[in-house]
Amino acid sequence: APQGKGSDVYFKLSSGLVELLLKVREEARKKKDWPTADFIRDELGRLGIAVKDTPKGPKWSFDFSKEGQQ
Repeated sequence: APQGKGSDVYFKLSSGLVELLLKVREEARKKKDWPTADFIRDELGRLGIAVKDTPKGPKWSFDFSKEGQQ
């Protein structure tokens, strides 16, 4: 198990994984690979993570109201 304060470790891990996926999504968007970009966004949404595209890049937040839909 990870060392450190329980929830802090898992928050850092989950935040890091979301950021990594958003980087992959941004690369797909640059290549106009819309199916991949949409898939990543939609799957994050199913996990309760809302993604909003902004002029400065994607922003994300937890949104458990949509978790598990579809």
